Amino acid sequence: MKVVFNGTVEKRTSGGCNCKGRITSSSFVRAKMYILPSGKTENFIVGQPKEVSERDGEFLLSYIYKDINGDLRAIFSKVED
Repeated sequence: MKVVFNGTVEKRTSGGCNCKGRITSSSFVRAKMYILPSGKTENFIVGQPKEVSERDGEFLLSYIYKDINGDLRAIFSKVED
């Protein structure tokens, strides 16, 4: 199965305690490393298709996140041959 990494958004919090406020920033992640169920460690870059096993592909396709607008987004998409 071929999958492509769509990217994701990560939030970072820094400084202060909860009572005085923390600084939160969001950034788009263009490359990320994942440890797959098969035990392999793979680096994924936005827009670059990668061949993975069926099991690993289904695992990656199950990843979703909420964007800054609260909409659900898929982190990976299946590439049709």
